[in-house]
Amino acid sequence: MSESADPCESASDEPEPISGIEISVSSCADRLADELRDAARHAITSHGIQTGQLEIAVVDDAEMRAQHARWMDDDSTTDSLAFDLRDIPDDRIVDGQLIVCESLARRRAEAAGHAWEHELTLYVIHGCLHLCGFDDREPADADEMHAEEDRILLALGLPAVFSRGESRDEGASS
Repeated sequence: MSESADPCESASDEPEPISGIEISVSSCADRLADELRDAARHAITSHGIQTGQLEIAVVDDAEMRAQHARWMDDDSTTDSLAFDLRDIPDDRIVDGQLIVCESLARRRAEAAGHAWEHELTLYVIHGCLHLCGFDDREPADADEMHAEEDRILLALGLPAVFSRGESRDEGASS
């Protein structure tokens, strides 16, 4: 199968079990899906989770607005939505869904001067950290979460975002 010119034209829905975690990524090319899967796996396993499943959907503005309105009663675009689907809380298991917005990633990356794929990776990491119990509603908690995002980005060989002081004001994360 050859890659298309647009990294999000094809779909990679095949879950890849590693360390007992199945991660599927929909609506983007295999190469990008692999990168997002690796980022999610790293974020999750670095917080002690070794089993479960995670579904990641890459969407455009219209779909993100629709999902944000449906689940958060807010019809604006946001970078990511995270849904913890566990019936019983268990810090060793992930069962969740992430929705991340490619359109917003492209705009923010262009404004910041970095690759949109890296921005989208940040959104996946952010969502995974929410599934691991991180919260960003209070300033101190947000600082802790952003520092952890930067740690994971650096561990993946990507540049840190928040330590560079980039503005994140378009689209709040959920």
